[in-house]
Amino acid sequence: MIFSTSLLFVALLAEAVSGTPISARVRSPYAVKDSHFVPPKWSRVGPAPADHTINLQIGLKQSQFDELERHLFEVSDPSHPRYGQHLTTAEVNELVKPTDDALGVVHDWLLDNGVEAKHLDYSPAKDWIKVSLPVNAVERLLDTSYSVFKHEDGSHMVRTPSWSLPAHLHEHIDAVQSTNSFFRAEPRTTKWRPAGRPDRGMEWNYSTQMDVSKVTVGQLFLSEFRPDAAGADFAVDVIDNGDNQQTPNTPAQLAAGKDLEGNLDAETILAIDYPTPLVAYTTGGAPPFVPDAFTPTDTNEPYLAWVSHVLAQASVPQVISTSYGDDEQTVPAPYARRVCAEFAQLGACGVSLLFASGDAGVGRTGSCVSNDGRNASTFLPSFPSTCPYVTSVGGTKDFAQPWWQARAVNAYVAGLAGRYDGLYNKSGRAYPDLAAQAQHFVTVWNGTEVLLDGTSASTPTAAAVIALVNDALLAQRKPPLGFLNPWLYQLGFKGLNDIVSGSAIGCGGDGFPAKAGWDAVTGWGTPVSCASPVVIVWGERVGGCWADFADDECAGLPEAEGAGWGWGRGWEAVGLGLRDESEG
Repeated sequence: MIFSTSLLFVALLAEAVSGTPISARVRSPYAVKDSHFVPPKWSRVGPAPADHTINLQIGLKQSQFDELERHLFEVSDPSHPRYGQHLTTAEVNELVKPTDDALGVVHDWLLDNGVEAKHLDYSPAKDWIKVSLPVNAVERLLDTSYSVFKHEDGSHMVRTPSWSLPAHLHEHIDAVQSTNSFFRAEPRTTKWRPAGRPDRGMEWNYSTQMDVSKVTVGQLFLSEFRPDAAGADFAVDVIDNGDNQQTPNTPAQLAAGKDLEGNLDAETILAIDYPTPLVAYTTGGAPPFVPDAFTPTDTNEPYLAWVSHVLAQASVPQVISTSYGDDEQTVPAPYARRVCAEFAQLGACGVSLLFASGDAGVGRTGSCVSNDGRNASTFLPSFPSTCPYVTSVGGTKDFAQPWWQARAVNAYVAGLAGRYDGLYNKSGRAYPDLAAQAQHFVTVWNGTEVLLDGTSASTPTAAAVIALVNDALLAQRKPPLGFLNPWLYQLGFKGLNDIVSGSAIGCGGDGFPAKAGWDAVTGWGTPVSCASPVVIVWGERVGGCWADFADDECAGLPEAEGAGWGWGRGWEAVGLGLRDESEG
């Protein structure tokens, strides 16, 4: 493999005969573009194998992102005349495409390093360029050195703490990965126990790649808990070699809890929203790397791979729920901002994105230290929940506080009266935005019933409610909710049950307290029962209720023709969504 990989790179060098004439190309000295401290739980093992293949993703500056953001906020603001007038994919791509000059100088740089345009893959807007190269080639391209890093749980990644670009490219390139991001998409389900034995709670260490058993979901769970949906099927969209095993688990897989998360998500969704079609996205990215393997595996970035795939589809689900995340400080800020910008594109197209806020409160005790070289005490926000273009289900340093939550959050911060000052960013994006039931979810796994807790359960539940509201809207020939937060903070909160007791326990203390109104524990609260039909969209009540779907009377919302779910996972996102097939 070393020989064949080297041959490929030599061939690329030999074919570098097109592009801007060499004498006319802009060149400049290399300068560091981004650096990121290695997170505390990681340690360097040694240099990366020279022939290890890296799937490099180069994020070019989006030419009109400010304009895209303006459109996003206008079509998502119920007080704006354009509310609900979502953009088409073509319109979004036109706003985020890089300038011709940016593409030109980046192509010249790649060509100077032996990489021709014909070996590149592009996102639909050409704001991301993808190319697979061996480590030694990427090291020359980015003037850096890659190493193998080991996590305390035994997993490995190939990363570099810093990387460089020619100075004239800094204004044209926002991010390059895989480089210095140590993000791992970890599930947000924290405990499981046999059904009927709530005293036997156990911490569960999930593997990062999940699957879901169609047989278990369709035949066992639904037959017991939703008989009219027994045998229901769902589509699986496999991205970047995602896991779609439909055979019994091995003893090792059972020991790792494989399928627990996937089964929980699918069973929760189908039990609430059947017969709405469900699509499961199973995404590769960040599989274990074995340093002494003859052919090392990749350590791809899961969220970018997934969102790039979804943005390239002709038809996208209108609600997508994701139960995975990691500490924000494991992700370099430039990369986090670019992934967040991809989420904004989906929002502008009318897609509601819900992410689990995590189960560790303000941070796991013993881990609440900054990753900036100071090792200062700090709360640990979770990414992607900190992204202002998603809805978080339950402050940040990387993202500013968005306008739609300023009044609610500032009032909450003022009520803290200085408590926890210095441990969080008062002017940052605050989360969660809402909450839902997160305990005692019966899940069929390995032929048995177990109980699962965590925001991995509450997130698909909340998303299921949104999908049914969208279903009612489509039945009335109205647009779906799309990006939820401006509506949620102005009107939607009226359909939520305010939670006023409890706290986000973590970092060795009580953490943020729950209070009347919005708080940093449960956001605006949880969906109310059908007795309080107060979901207000377009100035009127829609669909009867934010529903407590334990009540039979909540069933029977009108089914819009062409409605469907989408659910992403692998690093596991649970995407729930309605889509109007007639609109493409």
